[in-house]
Amino acid sequence: MDHPVLRASIRLRPELVSRDPNQRHTNCCVSYTSGLAGGGFRDMLLIGFNHRGLGEGGLPPARVRWVGCCIMRSPRSVSLVSADPDIDPLVEENMLDDPADIMRMRDLVRRLAVLSAEPAMQAIADRISFCETGLGMEEAAALPTDELDALMLAEAADCQHAAGSCRMSAYEDPRGVVDPDLG
Repeated sequence: MDHPVLRASIRLRPELVSRDPNQRHTNCCVSYTSGLAGGGFRDMLLIGFNHRGLGEGGLPPARVRWVGCCIMRSPRSVSLVSADPDIDPLVEENMLDDPADIMRMRDLVRRLAVLSAEPAMQAIADRISFCETGLGMEEAAALPTDELDALMLAEAADCQHAAGSCRMSAYEDPRGVVDPDLG
C-alpha cells in the first residue's frame, strides 16, 4: 500500500530555519480516526516533514517545511496475473479514486487550515500555503467543493511509502513466500 498526501507548506521565519542535521526529525506524526465514510480506526495521519534542505552540498538551508496529511486506509488491490514469478503483479493503488477518500482528504485540508491558523503555527511562519499553490490554507479550505477537489487531485502525491507483507516460514515449509533468509 501507499498513501496519498497533501501538505501545508510552511515558510519558516529566517531565525527558525534548522541548520543542524541532528535537529531534524521527520517522524512527528499524529494519527487519528476521521469517523468519515467508513475509514476505520486511525485512518488518517498528519506528519511533519523537515528532512530536506539543511544546507547539503553548500546550498543555503531551505526555509520551507511541511505538514503532510495522508489517508492511511483506502481501497487497494494486488492481483497475480501469472504464476511466473518474473511477471509483476497488477497493483491498483486507487489513490483518491474512491469518493470516500476525496471526502476524507477534503476534511484533512480543512483541519490543516484550522491547525495553520493556530498562534503557535503562525509564530514560526512567514506564510503557510496549500502545497505550492500560493493559496493560503484558509483560502484552499474555503473553495467550493468541486474546485477544492480539482485542486487536491492536481496537488496530491504519494508518500513513496510502499508497504506490504509476505508470509515467512521455516526453511522446510513450502507454504511461505520467503524463508528466514528471505529466499
